[in-house]
Order: sequence, then structure tokens, then C-alpha cells
Amino acid sequence: MEDKKNIAGLHVKMASVFWNAFSDTGRASEHHRMALEILEKEPESVELASSYQDISHMLRRSGELAEASTWAQKTFELAEKLNAPEVLARCCANLVILSMFSGELEKAIKYFEQGMRIALENNYTEPAILLYNSIVYVYWQEGEFQKAFETAQKGSELAKKVGHVSMIPWMEMWQAWCNVLMGEIEKAVSVFEDTLALDKRTKNTAHISYTMGGIGVCYYWLGEWDKSLQYLMEARDIAKETGEWQESSHVALWLGELFMEMGDYVEAEKYLNESNSVSEKTGDTLRQLTEAFPALSRLYLKKGEIRKAKELIEKIYEYAARTRNRLAIANTDALKAMFFRSEKKWEQSIQHFEKSLQGYKSLNAQKWCVGQFAELLYEYGLMHLDRIAEGDKERAYSLLNQALEIYEKMGAKKKIRKTKSIIHPETGRQMVEPKPVAEASEVLPTHVTTGYADLDDLLFGGIPRNYAATLASPSCDERDLLIRRFLEAGAKEGEITFHIITKASGIESLAEDFQSNFYLFVCNPEADAIIKSLPNVSKLKGVENLNNINIALTSAFRKLDRIPKRTRRICIEIVSDILLQHHAVQTRRWLNALIPELKSREFTTLAVMDPGMHSPQEVRAILDLFEGEIDIYEKETEKGIEKFLKIKKMTNQKYSKSELALQEE
Repeated sequence: MEDKKNIAGLHVKMASVFWNAFSDTGRASEHHRMALEILEKEPESVELASSYQDISHMLRRSGELAEASTWAQKTFELAEKLNAPEVLARCCANLVILSMFSGELEKAIKYFEQGMRIALENNYTEPAILLYNSIVYVYWQEGEFQKAFETAQKGSELAKKVGHVSMIPWMEMWQAWCNVLMGEIEKAVSVFEDTLALDKRTKNTAHISYTMGGIGVCYYWLGEWDKSLQYLMEARDIAKETGEWQESSHVALWLGELFMEMGDYVEAEKYLNESNSVSEKTGDTLRQLTEAFPALSRLYLKKGEIRKAKELIEKIYEYAARTRNRLAIANTDALKAMFFRSEKKWEQSIQHFEKSLQGYKSLNAQKWCVGQFAELLYEYGLMHLDRIAEGDKERAYSLLNQALEIYEKMGAKKKIRKTKSIIHPETGRQMVEPKPVAEASEVLPTHVTTGYADLDDLLFGGIPRNYAATLASPSCDERDLLIRRFLEAGAKEGEITFHIITKASGIESLAEDFQSNFYLFVCNPEADAIIKSLPNVSKLKGVENLNNINIALTSAFRKLDRIPKRTRRICIEIVSDILLQHHAVQTRRWLNALIPELKSREFTTLAVMDPGMHSPQEVRAILDLFEGEIDIYEKETEKGIEKFLKIKKMTNQKYSKSELALQEE
């Protein structure tokens, strides 16, 4: 009998080697089969229960969750029957994770408590470490952030105390993720990097993708997108090679988040669907409902695919209401608020934003989940900017300033720039000292020339770099000439120059002569007839689909990432066309997203608008988004009707308030 048990035990060990070290579940399953052939013919034994546990563990790690649950239940029943406490404690750790995947968090906590009681009573250190490892994420999903942090600390201390080399990286990883949640991103990077070094030193290949994925997420928050993309892509490749489906799904989700932040919605949807597909295939209900569906919902809202977003939000809400999970409810309220914002149902949007805000505060998220809390404040602020009612601007700036404070503590550079560029300098926190006055006709190194010396003089040195200004003017030759000079000044100096238009009249030569640094975006159904195809020319069907314009710009931005940095400028000549097509709320929303993106990429922006084509309220709603305003207007003089140019505002900059008479050339 003992010989048979030894042979069966050898098969179980061989199975563990094949699936754990080589990800070969086929050969592992064959050894499991041979072990069971021996043990199931004999009286029920602890060895049989242990074999069931190993099979369940392998199936779970392989993504076969339904079958893993069946074997785990067999393990639990047999271990209880045989009074095999160590097997039962290990099984409880396995059942914690399986219950979590199915979304049954309360059941997961009960298994943890039962398993930990057994482990402590019998002084089982390894099962205790496994239980600590399994419960941290459950506590996160419950909104029990402090418990998650304390549990990660206990598990790490115990793993180090007993020298459990394979489990130390897991427990250290959870501590790093707690640092991420608390906004201590640099600290998290340090812990992840130490863990990665340990993984490589101990050849812990199964864990490497988890650590690299964590570093990639840290760089996402720090705004270092190139590094984030590099780590996440490498983590995804390793996770697929080693069969780590959980991390494969997790990394795909964060790649989707990264591309969404970059404005590349096509790539974002691709990776979010990949993550969702893994959850769907494996039966990972929890991650699907709390991670994949919410991310896809936000993406669909950004793309204007409201029906798709609504369907997913309803599914998320059903789960949150059924489980009464406070964090899930707060997250769902935030999604509902964004949905109602997109529908311009302002009161419902405010109601759900407030419920979400109170829900987060009840969980002390401002301490334990700061990034997510800041995102909520940011989105709530945008809602007030979109509505444009009395008191909205002040409320928006208050919320955005709170978000900004959090981003600054986190070191989230891209999010800091984006938020600062939205906050109105007169009442927000983005205050800078006025620049010194320049000599006449001198273009300061901190400014870019408009190409028109007299205008540069009025501006005391040109338009400030990384500034967003409007040219408000009726359609006239003087306006067209000023735009052309602005574009030529950039293109001829070798600056990266973008021009977005509906017609290409007069600038075709710039596109042909400066193909390496002049990028033209023609938004017209007849674009093929307007200008010939060139590598630096993007042809779009019109301004009806703003997402297509975003995608074209993102594609161009990604090309810029591969070349040395130089001064960048952009002229957006389609604002009036978009305002006529989409009206004030949607146009503001588009510009509210685009202006920060351009600033984060260090573009100086000149947006052109014809005020006479719109109502005064719509004009003000758009002009209010920009730091600078240059006006061209007509006025009666002794010589008759003449055109003049005047600087209306240049926030936090010195400029001349004189008007400049314009003459056709």
C-alpha cells in the first residue's frame, strides 16, 4: 500500500513540475490521471484529497475555472471527512480565489477565515501565506483597502520569516499594488523593480509578467507612456508564453487604459476586448464586471456609442445591486453619471456623481484609492464645464483643483498638464508670472512667431509656447493671410506644423514642399479632388465624426514620438464647422479633450473661428476655453470700412491693447 502511495505521490510531483515549470498541462494531466488510477482504487486517503487539490489548483491557474471549482469542492468534502487540516487549509486558499472569480466575495472571505483559523491552530505557515496571498485582491474589491494593506504586510513578513522564496515576490507585489492605490507611485516602482530582480534571480518565471505589468501601470500613472507601453507589451508576451491568463487579461486591460488616455480609441478597444474575451472564456465574472465592462463603458462614452455603454452599465449595476458591494456601487454611480452627462441630463448626472463621491468618501478612498478618487473629481468637474449654468464654472474649478492636488502628489505628469490646461487661469490654480516685455519685433525663446512682425510686437514677442489661443474673425483675405504666415513661419523653420481644415486652398504647396514636418488634415468628403495624396496628408470625410479626427491626430502623434523633439504648432481651422454640426456642448467636450492633449505634446495652438456664424452664447462657450484671443473686426473710419486686429486677452501675459489697422497684400 505504501509503495502505491509513493508511486502516486511521484506522479503528482511530476504533474506539478510539468504545469508549474513548463506550463504543460497536457503531460501534467496524464500524470494526475495515473495518480488517481492508483489512489481511487484504495480506501479514501489524505493523498487522494491532496491530489484533488493539486488538480484543482492546476485547472484554476490554467483558466478552467468551472472544472477547477468541481475538483476544489471534492477536495473540501474529502478533506473534511478525513479530518485532513493541512489539505483543507490549502483548499480554502484555492476556494477563496475561485469564489472571487465568480464574484462571490462574501463566500471568499468565509473560506479565508476558515482556512486561516485552521492554519493558525496547526501552525501551518505555507497554507497561511497562500491564504494571505489569495485574500488581498478580495479586500480591494470589497473596498476594504486598509485590510488589504495590512494583510499584504502580514503575508510579506511571514514569507520572509520562513524564507518562502517563491511566495515572497507575490506578497511584495501586493504591497507594491497597495502603494499604487495610495498614490505612492515612485515607491511602488522601487518595490516592483526589487521584486522583478528577485524573480529573475530565482528563475520564478510564472511571476515575472505580474511584476512587469505592475511597473507598466506605474509608468501609466507617472505619464511616461513610452515606458508604460514597453513594460505592458513585454508583460503581455511573457504572460501568454507562460500561460498566465490572469495577468494576460490584466495587462490587456491596462493597455486599453493606456491607449484610451493617449486618444487612440481603436487600439484601446482592441485590448479591452482582448481582456474581456479572456474573462468571458475563463468565467472570471468578477474582473469582467468590475474591470473590463467599466473600461469599455468609458471608452464607448468617449466614442459616442451611447447604446453600447448603457448596456454594459446596466450589467455592472445589476451585479453591484445584487452583491451590495459598496465599491462596485460607487463605481457604477460614476459610470451612470458619465452616461447622463453624455445625454445632457444634468440633474441625473449630478445626482449620481454626488452618490459616487459620497460612496468613495465612505470607503476613505481619498487615502486608500487616490487615483480613482482623482479621476472621479476630474470627470465631475468636466460635467460642470459641459453644462455652462450659473455657478458651474466655480464648482468645476473646485473639483478640478482637488483632482490636480492628488495628481501632483502622485507625480502624474500627463494628468497634471491635462488638468491644469482646463482650469481657467483667472480663478483656478494655474497661475504663472507674466513674461518680461520684449523688444519690438523680437521673438522670445519662450514664444513662437506668428509670422507677422506687427502682431508679434502686439504680443511682445509672439504667442507663448504651449499656449492655446483663438483667432476670432469673419472670413476675409486678411484672416487667410495671417493663417498662412503662421503656418509658413513654422514649416520653413523646420517646426512640426499641423493644419486642420475643410478646404486646402492656398496651402497645397506647403504640404508638398515640407513633407517631413508639415501635416495636413483635410476634413471634406471631396478631399481626393482637393489635394493629391501625400504621406503627410490625412483625408477625412468631414467633421461629422469627431472620433475619426481624433484617430487621425493620434496616428500623427505616434509618428512624432519616433523623431527628435522640436517646436510644434497647430492651426485648427474647423472650429466653426464643428460648432455648426455639433453645437456648443459637444464642441466644448471635444476641445476640452483636445487642448490638454496638445499641451501635453507641447503644441502651440491657434484655433480659428468666425463669430458671426454662431449665437453670442455659443461663441462665448468656445472662446472661454482658450487662454488667448485675437480678434479681426471691421470699423468705420474716415477712409470708410477698414479691418483691424486687436488682442482681446492673453492670460498671464503682457501684451499691447492697441489696435492694428490691417491692409490687404
